[in-house]
Amino acid sequence: MADGPHRQSGTFWMWPATRVDILADLRRHGFDALPPHHDSAVLAAVKRQRD
Repeated sequence: MADGPHRQSGTFWMWPATRVDILADLRRHGFDALPPHHDSAVLAAVKRQRD
């Protein structure tokens, strides 16, 4: 087994919420949004590191 960070990704379509609501929910659960993607339909986030 390789050492290093665990990575996981998921794709979600047709969220029944606004982008602002989704970002706020992600922040509440410990995620930070990545800089905007060239495709405005893409929203990427990373889990904050625990101190």
